[in-house]
Amino acid sequence: GITWARIPHFYNSPYYVYQYATCFASSAKLLEEMRTGDREDAVNRYKTLLASGGNDHPVKQLQKAGVDLTDPATVQAVVDQMGALVDQLEVELERLGVVQACR
Repeated sequence: GITWARIPHFYNSPYYVYQYATCFASSAKLLEEMRTGDREDAVNRYKTLLASGGNDHPVKQLQKAGVDLTDPATVQAVVDQMGALVDQLEVELERLGVVQACR
């Protein structure tokens, strides 16, 4: 019941665990742009982000790369990506006959 207590960054580093969520949302948005938008432009913005190191506040760096963490569309990219994965899982389960057995 207290396993969490052995991982100090959970409670010693404010907002540490939120970094996972913001990174995942940012990468989902970048991937979406690479797949559906101007791929070359999105890839170039991503490379520029990687090359920028820590030269600015992370939120501003991401905005330059085309990811606005204050915009609901960024979180929507995560929802869309998860929806596509669930759809793909359903197709595969149906192909294997698992969906039929669960109904």
